[in-house]
Amino acid sequence: MRDAGSTLGTMHITNGAQETDIDLSTAHTMGDVLRAINTSTAGVQATFNTNGTALQVRSTNTSTVAVVTEVGGGQSAAALGLGGHDTINMLSLLQEALQKTTGRP
Repeated sequence: MRDAGSTLGTMHITNGAQETDIDLSTAHTMGDVLRAINTSTAGVQATFNTNGTALQVRSTNTSTVAVVTEVGGGQSAAALGLGGHDTINMLSLLQEALQKTTGRP
């Protein structure tokens, strides 16, 4: 997908014991990005956040939390609003994982 001269590359999704790299280099639209993530073997569902300003990736397994990270020096996850190097997003995912582990809000 090209936006202002940028091209998406590869990002990594860890979801419990499942791990996979998602190659987005051939994505031309946001639909292509969603399809690549949602049809991967990561066991996740990608959707737009409630503001429509970024994507969010959630595990389809209620006992695991999906974490999206960059591959190499890439910026694909960050460009899609999925975290990458986003500390606030990572802290939110940590809180979600702790809640699932302890069963407390």
